[in-house]
Amino acid sequence: MVTTGMPTTRKSSSTTKAFELLETVASAGTAGASLYDLAAASHVAVSTAHRYAASLLELGVLEKDGGGRYRLVDITMTKKDTIDHPDRPSRFAYGATQIEAEVPYTVFKDSPSVDMSVALHNPTDTAKSYEYWTCTTLAPGEESTWGSPTMDIVTNVDTIRYDSAYRWMADVEQPAHPQTPTDRYLALDKIKKMSEWRSDGIAYGQDLATTPQNNFWGVVNQENREGVVRVGDNTITPGMKFWEWGQNGSFDTNIFRRGSSERPYIELWAGTSDRFFSPAVLQPHQTGSWTESLAPALGLADVTNATADGAAHVGFAHDDEGVSVTANVFTTLIGQDVTAALVDDSTGSTLTSATHG
Repeated sequence: MVTTGMPTTRKSSSTTKAFELLETVASAGTAGASLYDLAAASHVAVSTAHRYAASLLELGVLEKDGGGRYRLVDITMTKKDTIDHPDRPSRFAYGATQIEAEVPYTVFKDSPSVDMSVALHNPTDTAKSYEYWTCTTLAPGEESTWGSPTMDIVTNVDTIRYDSAYRWMADVEQPAHPQTPTDRYLALDKIKKMSEWRSDGIAYGQDLATTPQNNFWGVVNQENREGVVRVGDNTITPGMKFWEWGQNGSFDTNIFRRGSSERPYIELWAGTSDRFFSPAVLQPHQTGSWTESLAPALGLADVTNATADGAAHVGFAHDDEGVSVTANVFTTLIGQDVTAALVDDSTGSTLTSATHG
């Protein structure tokens, strides 16, 4: 027997009004929108519009000129690799590559996701070995200065390779290749949980580019089922680095004390190569580009698959009557009707579907 449960999406009037304000500002373009424009378009008092605008200013989404007009913030980071740092690790042997990086960030009027579009250009006449990594420090569902000891990593990666300096991981996980137990490959299971990190450590996810439904990873806070996922094309960014300070190191610390580096978060990296000190290559005058999206995932204990439009968790339970299947979905498409379908992958047939708005 197959049963399904699909939750109803919760709406926040405050969130809706905030996005209405953003839509008004976006429509105004470079001319900007006044506080009275915002109030009229969103059907709220001027004082209420001012409160929303102040919050959006604090978040860095809006900017206000001297005349009191609001505009969307255009954030683009640029960097040219011109420094051969004298204190670099000896294994980082690429030098000043001259590679040019341009990274614009995009926020949306109808979605809480944020896009980071990366473009790396080699302007030279020679091929360049390089490393690129996006570092995320994730602690969803808590104040910005803290995290939860219940945090879990959500990913479809099933094998990791630990750095040789962190052998404690082999005491927690089983070998991925029992015939060669010392090759440092482990079956990823317990280390998904922050509580299982006995100490600090580094590991690398394996086979991201070839495993189905593996273009995402993230972290879920199990205390309140609030999570965040990173979505990208992992055929372009096949590297996934794990780093944590360890359960005790993360929480037995004073984050306000100078020199205290430990923090209660889970650190996940996305790279164009499979591990540190293993380069990717840009050919002469080649540009490599991709987009990484960061999005919330609320109400989910785990994530089976995710895109920038939402995340889903499909769970299975066996009993005397058969198999019960529960599908929970969170969508980032605010104010839109969304249909979620549970599909039998072997046949392509739809087992059940539900539409929510």
